[in-house]
Amino acid sequence: MSIEIIFFGQLTDITACTSIEMENPGSVSQIKKAMFQQFPALIHSKFTIALNNKIVQDEEIILDNSKIAFMPPFSGG
Repeated sequence: MSIEIIFFGQLTDITACTSIEMENPGSVSQIKKAMFQQFPALIHSKFTIALNNKIVQDEEIILDNSKIAFMPPFSGG
């Protein structure tokens, strides 16, 4: 099954897209590895990953049909 990966902010400049679909690799760390291979400039970027609207760590397991968001640092005021 597939998952949707969404990019925000300057990460869309790096990836040249706002979203992609891919087969579920199983975990957040595996998604990061796949994205680093597809978009090597992401390795040098700072970002947070959200899984279905919840901030997660690398160990998190991903279920099919999930949405993953790569979000750059942000500030508010």
